[in-house]
Amino acid sequence: MVKVDIVRKLQRQEGLLFGESEAIINTLIEIVKETLESGEEVLIIGFGKFDLRDKCKR
Repeated sequence: MVKVDIVRKLQRQEGLLFGESEAIINTLIEIVKETLESGEEVLIIGFGKFDLRDKCKR
């Protein structure tokens, strides 16, 4: 599943326009990115926990 699939599923389930659904998903992704960039973790109960980790170069 890719982002557009999630947008379409939200659109169908909630009866929204495609653009409205896309804006919601884009906003959610932006909030998660900004939160992670600020050094905080993101915890969505029932879904997952997100945090940034340093990786060694390959």
